[in-house]
Amino acid sequence: ILTQYPKAAQVFHNRLEDAVAPAHPRVAEITTQLLEAGASVAMMSGSGSGIYGVFPDRGAAQAARRSLGRTDWPSWVVTSQRCGVEFFS
Repeated sequence: ILTQYPKAAQVFHNRLEDAVAPAHPRVAEITTQLLEAGASVAMMSGSGSGIYGVFPDRGAAQAARRSLGRTDWPSWVVTSQRCGVEFFS
């Protein structure tokens, strides 16, 4: 959706992240790295159980995952489906 509507990325916001990030600098570190790797959006999901980045396609997401080179951060590349998700390794 964000590749079809790039301005939608400008309105994504997680208010709780504003409070969490100062206390947990790794949140800002990860979101910054995702954005630098080409994500149009990167932020905490919900209450911070995870952090996600939105990329234009699967290849870009996989390249970003490799470029981060962090084995201490569990990460997955997923794509939305009409029903459920599909994982790519």
